[in-house]
Amino acid sequence: MVTDEDPKTLVAAESELHEAVQVLGGTVPNPMFYMCFLPITAVPDLPITDVGNVDYVTLKIFDPITELISE
Repeated sequence: MVTDEDPKTLVAAESELHEAVQVLGGTVPNPMFYMCFLPITAVPDLPITDVGNVDYVTLKIFDPITELISE
């Protein structure tokens, strides 16, 4: 990720995110990893891109809230 924030600010923000995930009952060991990893369009089948979620099997953009993906 790219930012103009200083490292101390980033560390504090990441710590706050991790604590919030735990308070909400999340069990993900490193929430920032998933936030950085998911947008990679090379992820097989269902990446999140700048135009939305893409089903690469059907090559269509979809709304994960209103549409179901058949496996």
